[in-house]
Amino acid sequence: GAQRSLKASLEAAFEQLGTASLMLLVKDFVLLVCVALERAGYQVAPVIELLQGTQARYQALLSAQLQGQAAAAVEADVLGELEIRNEAQHMLSVAEYGLPWQLEGAAAGRHTQLSASGVPPLPYVAPFTCCVPEVLSLVRRYVIDSLAYLRGLHSPQELLPAVLHQRDRMLGKVLVEVLSFKARSVASEEMMRECMKVAANARALSAALDGLDDWTIQQARPEWAALQVALR
Repeated sequence: GAQRSLKASLEAAFEQLGTASLMLLVKDFVLLVCVALERAGYQVAPVIELLQGTQARYQALLSAQLQGQAAAAVEADVLGELEIRNEAQHMLSVAEYGLPWQLEGAAAGRHTQLSASGVPPLPYVAPFTCCVPEVLSLVRRYVIDSLAYLRGLHSPQELLPAVLHQRDRMLGKVLVEVLSFKARSVASEEMMRECMKVAANARALSAALDGLDDWTIQQARPEWAALQVALR
């Protein structure tokens, strides 16, 4: 009786929540209540199942939010040159996201001496435009927010595969759609330079995926570390 009533109330509440941030607040609160109820001897499995069933809605709202932000960043980019003037800018805009400072094949036959910290000769023009690091920053924000909702609904060993699945699904839909729209907007002979810039941006983003994988694993590391300690 009381359990069914609580479950019905929660279902109605989640259906009315229109933003991912509100869903996260409610989910965290309900999980805290579940912990207290379980300690008092109540069965909370049906409530946990209900929360697990809200994941698709949360991810859809989160993806829609990211799509709007990424579309705005890409649309605002006039595709001008991005000059990297100093080491701090290189570290923040290029190295931080695992972006290439030059695209593969662009310097064929030319050897470039990097500094001891791996910084190329400065200044240099990045092979991508200003929207690329901004988009990667938004993707990282998506991963953090996605992990925040998945925690408590998945076991430590399930968490990383779950967030990678959601992230890759988002990248395959949202990011591809945003970049494709930009490419169509400059698809003309008169805008050949802009077309090449969009293609270079796509290549740079693709090159940054390995670094994004490493960063995503680091975000889920506390759960993995705890799991490894428990298995020893």
